[in-house]
Amino acid sequence: MTGMKADFSQLAVFGGPPLFDAPIHVGRPNIGNRERLLARINEILDRRWLSNNGPFVQEFEAKVAAFLGVRHCIAIYLQRRSKTTRDDFRQSRRARLCRPDSR
Repeated sequence: MTGMKADFSQLAVFGGPPLFDAPIHVGRPNIGNRERLLARINEILDRRWLSNNGPFVQEFEAKVAAFLGVRHCIAIYLQRRSKTTRDDFRQSRRARLCRPDSR
């Protein structure tokens, strides 16, 4: 690997030499053995227990705790719904209409 680039023009995207022989794709999953992955997915689907302290969640928590060297680990899943501008407008309008002091 070469040293630090001194200028933007030295970046591969701008024509400079690349640092790696093959492209490194951000977000490309490393699934390992495809057959084993699909077998695990099929086990999850066959059990019909995808979350909420199911056997695979417990296994995941135990492996993460062991890896980190801690006694306990709790897996959580957070989801944020992206709202459109129209949804935001409707919600704020609805809130104003519900409050007696709103103008």
